[in-house]
Formats: sequence, C-alpha cells, structure tokens
Amino acid sequence: GVVLRAETAGDYNFTQASTNGTVVNGNMLVGYAGPAEFKQVNLEEGSTSYVLVANDAVAGFYRKDEGFKLYNHKAYLKVPGSAAANALRINFGGDNGTTSINGTLTNDASKSAIYDITGRRVQKAAKGIYIVNGKKVIF
Repeated sequence: GVVLRAETAGDYNFTQASTNGTVVNGNMLVGYAGPAEFKQVNLEEGSTSYVLVANDAVAGFYRKDEGFKLYNHKAYLKVPGSAAANALRINFGGDNGTTSINGTLTNDASKSAIYDITGRRVQKAAKGIYIVNGKKVIF
C-alpha cells in the first residue's frame, strides 16, 4: 500500500499494474485485494492498527480499538507493539515535496482537557494549535 496526495480534490483513476511490484522492507501498510468487497480485520495482540481518515480536513492514521472492515484495494497501518498514539497526522508540506508523519496524539486514561495557546479550556478544538496532555497539538 501507498499513500498518494493530489493537488486538487476529485476522483482519480489509476491503472492496475499487470506485474507485481517490489516489496518495500519495513512497510507497515497492510493491503487487501481479494474476491470479496471487504474482509473483516480483527485486532491482533502485539500490534496496533490505524486507518487513514480525514478528520476536520487533516489526514492521518487513527487508531482502531476494535475490529473493522477493510475494503477491497485499501490498506491499513499495522504497527508492531502496543502504541500509545491515538493518531498519526500526515504532513504533506515538507521540504522538496517530501512527506512525513507527525503530531502523534496520545490517549491516556485521564483523557485530558483541551486548552488553547492562551491557556483557556475549550470544549472542542477547531483549526489551530492546542495543548492536550501537556503537548502542543495542531488540529
């Protein structure tokens, strides 16, 4: 699996390759190309699963705490071990067009309040910079 970015919103068609590609060592994306429309993915002990979602126009991999459906020709991120990150946000604006995953959000038992950069508590974060669990988070 790969993650692609387009300059403009819309539908894009990709031609399916007639040969198999080269496996990238260390790729944690797990894809599905099967006969059924989807397959049920059950969480595995010893790993953490994330699905790609756009949340408030911010793309990222968000942790799944229960099983989910993986639709045909889609992929999910399977990270070895028990990860504390609730989300892995994607930064498409790196130098030279490079991309990276940044801004992990941790999910702890206290589910801390959200504060704006002036220190005021807010009920729900909109676009901007906030303090969550003592760390700066960009929404």
